[in-house]
Amino acid sequence: AYVPLQSLSELIGGHTVLSGLIAALIGFPIHSDIFSIAPVLLLLMDLSDTVAMIFALAAMVISVPGVIMLAQALRPKAVAQYAGVLIVLTLLCGAALVPVLG
Repeated sequence: AYVPLQSLSELIGGHTVLSGLIAALIGFPIHSDIFSIAPVLLLLMDLSDTVAMIFALAAMVISVPGVIMLAQALRPKAVAQYAGVLIVLTLLCGAALVPVLG
């Protein structure tokens, strides 16, 4: 989906916890590697280094296709626990980066 950069910068431009949460929610469903999200990271780094890092972590940690493949091999409860732990750890890492990256 196309999201104008102006709208994106208004949503996640601030250095708040909400900015990181929005970046994580955008990044989690994306199936990507560092090469495919590099252009997006460059744009996000102009807004906030912390938000860019949270987005990168979220995009590489878990994705919808990955969850679908896990669901074929594991029980739904195990998949939900796995995804939940990854999401929480990503958000905690992002929160820990706020004082470091500013």
